[in-house]
Amino acid sequence: MTDRPEAPDAAAPLSLRERKKRDKLAAIRVAARELFAEHGVDGATTRAISERAGIGVGTLFSYFPDKQSLLTHLFVTEIGEVADAAVVAAKGSAAPLVDRLLGIFRAAFAWYARDERLARAVIREFLFLSPDNKRAFEASSLGFV
Repeated sequence: MTDRPEAPDAAAPLSLRERKKRDKLAAIRVAARELFAEHGVDGATTRAISERAGIGVGTLFSYFPDKQSLLTHLFVTEIGEVADAAVVAAKGSAAPLVDRLLGIFRAAFAWYARDERLARAVIREFLFLSPDNKRAFEASSLGFV
């Protein structure tokens, strides 16, 4: 999954600044995920996301230029993690190829089923994504294939 943010090298200690950035990004992701699921993308304001994340609106915009980019980041990151885990499980399985492939797709569908309101928001917003966000979204989705 190359379009997801790179994970820092686990052996290299993070500086205080890097830890704060990582923690802010995690808080933004949690807040946005919750608010997108509760209110839809249109109903979740950047102010509400910022407040729930415990940051200023300007800080939010330093990470993401708009809600669409934030939603794309959420999807790409989460579905990428699901895909990575599913592929590792499939590679380690002695099951027939068809069963391993079905396992990968079941993992993707389970992500959608886990939070149907957020999944609906992702699917609905996909129709209106900017070209850059659409490419990232499609690349992460095609990671399953």
